[in-house]
Amino acid sequence: MRRDSRLELVEGFYAVFLAAVLCRLFWVQVWVPEKYNNPTGVPYHRETRLAAGKGEIADLQGRILARCVKVSSVAADPQMVADPAAAARVLAAWLPVGEARLCALLSGRWRRVMLRRDVTGEVVDALHPLLQSGVLSLTRELSQPTYSVYLYPRQLQPSPSERADLALVLGQAPTDLEALLGSSDEVVRLREPVDEATQQRLQRLGLAGLVVRQNPRRTVPTIWLEPVEQAVGLVKEPVEETVRDPGEPPEYALVPRLRQGVWEALEPLWKGVARPRQEVVEERLQVPFVYLARQLPTEVGEAVKRAVELHQLAGVWVADESRRDYPQGALAHALLGRCDVDEVGISGLERALNQVLSGVDGYTRRTIAKNGWPIVLERDESVPPVHGRTVQLTVDAYLQSVAEKAVQGAVDQFDADWGVCVVVEPATGEVRALVNVVSSTRKVPDYNRCLCVAYEPGSIAKPVVVSGALDGHLASPREGLFCSGTIQVGRTTLHCIDRHLDETVAEAVRDSCNSVMVQVGQRLGREGLERAFRNLGLFDTTGLGGPREESVGVIHPDFPDGGWSAQKVATVSYGKGVQCTAVELARAYCALANGGQLPRLRLVKRILGRDGRVLVDSPPEPGPQVLTHQTGAELRAMLRSVVADPHGTGALAASKLYDFGGKTGTSIGYHEGDPRVVSFVGFGPYNQPKLLCLISVSEPRLGSRWGATTCGAAFREVMERSLDYLGVPPNPPAGGTQ
Repeated sequence: MRRDSRLELVEGFYAVFLAAVLCRLFWVQVWVPEKYNNPTGVPYHRETRLAAGKGEIADLQGRILARCVKVSSVAADPQMVADPAAAARVLAAWLPVGEARLCALLSGRWRRVMLRRDVTGEVVDALHPLLQSGVLSLTRELSQPTYSVYLYPRQLQPSPSERADLALVLGQAPTDLEALLGSSDEVVRLREPVDEATQQRLQRLGLAGLVVRQNPRRTVPTIWLEPVEQAVGLVKEPVEETVRDPGEPPEYALVPRLRQGVWEALEPLWKGVARPRQEVVEERLQVPFVYLARQLPTEVGEAVKRAVELHQLAGVWVADESRRDYPQGALAHALLGRCDVDEVGISGLERALNQVLSGVDGYTRRTIAKNGWPIVLERDESVPPVHGRTVQLTVDAYLQSVAEKAVQGAVDQFDADWGVCVVVEPATGEVRALVNVVSSTRKVPDYNRCLCVAYEPGSIAKPVVVSGALDGHLASPREGLFCSGTIQVGRTTLHCIDRHLDETVAEAVRDSCNSVMVQVGQRLGREGLERAFRNLGLFDTTGLGGPREESVGVIHPDFPDGGWSAQKVATVSYGKGVQCTAVELARAYCALANGGQLPRLRLVKRILGRDGRVLVDSPPEPGPQVLTHQTGAELRAMLRSVVADPHGTGALAASKLYDFGGKTGTSIGYHEGDPRVVSFVGFGPYNQPKLLCLISVSEPRLGSRWGATTCGAAFREVMERSLDYLGVPPNPPAGGTQ
């Protein structure tokens, strides 16, 4: 009996022991695993980012237009700087920042923390004691962006999978969504408001008939926690380090902690919203990082490193970075755009091609022990970065330089506001230069007007109108019409630049006769005019610009219902009341110069890898044939007479070296104070056009202020120097043989 009792006692002991072990295992493995897995706060895996190098932008000949160069930046952790004044005194000798400013940056250890936006008056009243004491402050800030979702049932026809995705994003029952999709209303407000994350998810669905619009933002009362003595106390706590020698005394740092009672006094602030953790707010009070100077030369960075080591400036370090550099200076600056300080493209090609140029960062992940030391036996995981690609443009830096100097000369000579120029190969659509310049004496915004400014072309639109009449068999080049100097349209008298009397359609293009063009336009009517402009791509973007960067041509109607008056038909016939961009006009004239084929304009020639290997090649694509060969040949002959005939409006652009064809244009404006835009567009050599060049100048204040006088000489200079550079032989001397 005693034996069985002893056995039961032992069995009971082991049962209790096993139960205790299981409870302990549950406590360690399930309830508080982080305490035992990582007692030092050091992660078992340390990940280091491997930055991808940004790619270059090169011209057609391989000349570098944009690249990255190594620079140094100086940063600091204010929490670790023991003597800000002494550190500022040392660093001021090397950095382009004043000693007082450096001292302020190094001393700024604490910052205010925003606690809640859009507080009610009731909450403000409850927090009045804290506001009055300075612990809290009240400001008015912009509210977070919100969006409204609208549904156009007649346009939205999603597939079953798209319906399910839409219901999931909106958080609606599929049956409710089906009822809305079957609504007979023209537009249904689907949901309001939604946040920015939901808006982005809806945009990614890409459903036609689903519109997300941002609501107007308003200013709302906002509560801030101020790092004042009444609210925050500094507590001395040991610094957690990854590695420390045995016996080395721990380092301490002053950490902000909310004073007792302050957190409880904030209770009214969290009414109706989730209350954050106190530790999170205390952590946000600290300023862990501040840049003292960025993008310094590497030699300055090395000097600062030596000074930091010499004076043992804890909390200050030098980081190796890179900066976007443009070796050709300001050449093609509006086309290339620019990057921010972190090398993210924010305008121009830098923005449009940012994803291709930037690449993808890599990383290394190392396994470490709880004391922070690497575990040698564990294999490191490494994913190398995918460096950005090099983008080779169709632009030639030399031709770009020639065009920029010529247009800048015209802008300055005639005291104009700005000028643009497009140089393109009419056969392939490859853009060789895209120029945007502004006055050097007047304050004019500088941006890519070739793409984003639609202006009235004036008389350079007349060949477009004639192309529609010729293709529609409504006129012929040798048909005779009459110009008395004026023409009556309804109750309005329209004027021509001269009294041409008997005038053929071809002569009307040469002499830029408004009266004859009105008669041709009346034959076409509204539908025929719109068809002629649309046929040559003047109402479509060219695709050269990034999203929302390129404007599109338009004809503004006279009436709210979109109707045209008889006067509207007449004025559109000679380029008034219609707006187009420079690149759209250049593309249209390519079709007039190359025999009627509308090319697809291109800026990107190819994409190269870091080793120079071609990854993506973009050969020219033939565009649609928009004019008959006969119409194209007849128009080319008309455009040649504009320049070659001494009586043509473009005779000032004639060259002794090459045969050119072209057209002048002047937009006078509707009202007093409207800017005048003068233009010249032409191509050469006439027999086999190699280049086409369009130049437009806004508001010339000197000279006769017409297309030929303001832009003709600049056009001739660009074309002569460009064709010579390309090796195109000039005309043989008089009396010589072909």
